[in-house]
Amino acid sequence: MSKKRVLIIGSSNLDFVMNMYKLPEAGETVIDNGGVAYIPGGKGASAAIAFSRLGAESVFCAKLGADIHGQKLYNYYKEIGLNTAYIKVDHDTPTGLAVVLKEGDGTTRSVVYPGANAQLTTEIILEAFECNPDALYLGFEIPYPMVVAAAKVAASKGIPIFIDATAASKELDLELLPPVEVFSPNEQEALELTGILPTSMDGEE
Repeated sequence: MSKKRVLIIGSSNLDFVMNMYKLPEAGETVIDNGGVAYIPGGKGASAAIAFSRLGAESVFCAKLGADIHGQKLYNYYKEIGLNTAYIKVDHDTPTGLAVVLKEGDGTTRSVVYPGANAQLTTEIILEAFECNPDALYLGFEIPYPMVVAAAKVAASKGIPIFIDATAASKELDLELLPPVEVFSPNEQEALELTGILPTSMDGEE
């Protein structure tokens, strides 16, 4: 049986992870030996990697900066077998960066700098559909107009659409989206989008 081809249009970041005992107060300097790491990240890239590991043909459409971070990420995607034909390079904007702060009690805080992720265009998206995907996977870490554009192209071709609702915002007009196969927010994203915090499997408040 041939592999199903999934087109993932989404974010690609380099995650700078900092492990620390506690977050410094304003104006405070903390010396900590918790360690730091640079890790491939971005919800789009993570999904592309996951689909590939589950046995699908993973076609990743994203935008990287023309910098060392972008080169490292591109090389990594090639090494693990992603289809990188629709990854584009922006020569004016750096690769997306996420700073992840992990405290000793398990608390995690993240700040994302979109960088080249914000430079995706409809032309790039239309080109990516030339791969004739069996499914489309989208996230909200790219400009929302590009999410809507990609979803509408997929809908016009009868391609099922799966959406990871990270990062959710009440400012997003979900009515612009065509019907989708799966729309997946976590609890906080559901609260942000609907005003309802799900507390049980049956959807009751």
